[in-house]
Amino acid sequence: MLPICTLERLCKIFQVLERYELDHIQAVSSRDLEKCIHATSVTIRKDISAIGRVGVTKRGYDVIELKKHIGEHLKLFRKRRACLVGLGRIGGALLEYQTLQDDGFEIIAGFDNNVNKVERMRTDIRVYPVHELLDIVKSHRIELGIIAVPGEAAQKVADQLNKAGIKGILNFSPVGIALPDRVIVENIDFTTALRILAAKMG
Repeated sequence: MLPICTLERLCKIFQVLERYELDHIQAVSSRDLEKCIHATSVTIRKDISAIGRVGVTKRGYDVIELKKHIGEHLKLFRKRRACLVGLGRIGGALLEYQTLQDDGFEIIAGFDNNVNKVERMRTDIRVYPVHELLDIVKSHRIELGIIAVPGEAAQKVADQLNKAGIKGILNFSPVGIALPDRVIVENIDFTTALRILAAKMG
């Protein structure tokens, strides 16, 4: 099992390589990557070698080969099915965020406890009342859940997703959630992120 910090840096490198590939850049050095992901070139080389040997020349790593190397090891090319709970402003925006689909995350369903909102919503993705969550997640074999509900509802939604067999949750609510270790949780707290940014600014 890779250390979390190594995993995070490899995912950042993969994202940079995607951009380089689109820009038809054929080779990249660890020093080039150093500027993009704010880690030393030594650390970057160690991270890459941690998932096996990959060819390197005087020009550096072949962009397509390195992207394939990282993507296959971390299973980033595998299509992941996701659902979104909470169709307010954040949830509604995420529902229409096409880049998620392009990057391999297929949002299968959206849920909200407001039936009127569900009935009025116009989107290419099917939306349902939240009481149908368990059946829909199971029947569509959805692996990932995205929570975009108010803080007071977050734990209840997380418990429902856990019961449905979700393997990972991206939590946009302003509170932490408690789940068994088998469920991987990533918390995205905008307010805390802004406070950290403000504190760094001084």
